[in-house]
Amino acid sequence: MPNISGGKNFKKGKKKGNNFREDKELVLKDNSENESYALVKGAKGNGRFDIETSDGVTKLAILPGKHRKRMWINAGNIVLVSVWDFQEDKCSIIHKYSEEHVQKLVEKKEILSNFQKDNFSQFADEESEVDYFSAEMPEDDESEKKDSHADEAEFFVDVNDI
Repeated sequence: MPNISGGKNFKKGKKKGNNFREDKELVLKDNSENESYALVKGAKGNGRFDIETSDGVTKLAILPGKHRKRMWINAGNIVLVSVWDFQEDKCSIIHKYSEEHVQKLVEKKEILSNFQKDNFSQFADEESEVDYFSAEMPEDDESEKKDSHADEAEFFVDVNDI
């Protein structure tokens, strides 16, 4: 019989999780010069990412320790970054936007719609250039391989013939 109560003491019991998902507020950038929206181009490891800001500058973004293992960032995500005062080519990731929040940012004209669409289409184009599952070798290459195997067969010598 399964243990429904969750332990020896019946009063404690198993607590059921709350499946209610609370929508978080939309975080906008401050009017200061050191915050901007950015697109994650790729991960370098150890909490470091290549990003492209909305004005087209590529920088190194670092995920602070308080966000590690709490915020998972992938290529193609839109993030809010804070540029370092003492190193212009580095910045810290402050916030990661969900898809719904990105749409709201586009509606509010905080970011351009092509800032998001161009980069996602870039990833789609890379995948569509080569279709690995339906790629077939040309017939000429197959015939050349058969001929090369036939040439190799002539060089084999049977040990009993010697």
